[in-house]
Amino acid sequence: MQAEQTDKRAPVMQELFRIVRFVLVGGLATLTDLLVSFLLVSVLGVRNFAAAVSALGISPAWAARHFEEGVTALAFMLAFAVSYYGHSSVTFHAARSRTVLLRMFAASLMALALRVVLVYGIKELLGWGEQGAPVYQLETSILNMPLSLSLNASYIPLLASMALVTVLSYFLFKRWVFRK
Repeated sequence: MQAEQTDKRAPVMQELFRIVRFVLVGGLATLTDLLVSFLLVSVLGVRNFAAAVSALGISPAWAARHFEEGVTALAFMLAFAVSYYGHSSVTFHAARSRTVLLRMFAASLMALALRVVLVYGIKELLGWGEQGAPVYQLETSILNMPLSLSLNASYIPLLASMALVTVLSYFLFKRWVFRK
C-alpha cells in the first residue's frame, strides 16, 4: 500500500521540481537581462555604445538616439540564450535543435507581447499606473539608519502580468516548445 502511494507521488514531485527549475532558470535569465542592461547603460554608456555599433555600419547619431532600444534588444538576446540553454538542459532535459530554438523564440515573443497587453489592460481597466495610482509606503529603520521601501501601485500591473505570463509560459514550453 505504501509503495503504491510513493508511486503516485513520484510524478507529482517530478513536476514540482521541474517547475522549481523553470522558475530558477527564468530568474537567471531575468538577472542576465538586468545585469546586461545595467552594464551597457552604466559602464558602456551612450557614446561608447554608438561607437561600437558604428563598426557594424550603423550611424552613431542613430545609435545614440535609439540607445535604450539597442540596450533592450541586446539584453533580451543574451537573456534568451541563457533561457534557451537553461530550459533545454536543466528544466526539460531536451535536445537542443533548430525547431526547439524557433519554437522557444516564438513562445518568448508571444509571452512578451502578452505581458505588454496585460500591463496596458490592467492599467486601463483598474486605473493603476503612473497617473492617479495609490502609493503604498513602508518606513523602517535598521541600526538607526532610515531605510525606505516604496511599493508603488505602478508595480502591480508589472508583477501581475509577470506572474500570469510565467505560468502560461511554463505550459507553453512544456506542451509545445519541448514536447516529446
